[in-house]
Amino acid sequence: MSRRRLAFASIAVVTVLCLVGVSVLAVAAGGSALAYEVNGTRSFDLSVNGGAAITVSCTGTDFNTPATTTVTVPLNAGSNTIKFSNTSAYAPDLDAVTIR
Repeated sequence: MSRRRLAFASIAVVTVLCLVGVSVLAVAAGGSALAYEVNGTRSFDLSVNGGAAITVSCTGTDFNTPATTTVTVPLNAGSNTIKFSNTSAYAPDLDAVTIR
């Protein structure tokens, strides 16, 4: 399986990534691990199923060394949509999202 990161840094400031069809068997408010690359500190907003966004701040040493953070996201049983965005500045390069 090939894996590539989403390089927010190399595209326009207004950037949105939606993960559609994230499926879970039961209602959950678990931690989601986010892997990213960034030089310094950048952030993005994260919302689930059209709900209020939370700001996730990410700090790293460079764009070649992965860093991680964990956020709690409320997921519904069945299909969910997770939206990552930053409409005012460049966001970190998102490498992986792990739903727990």
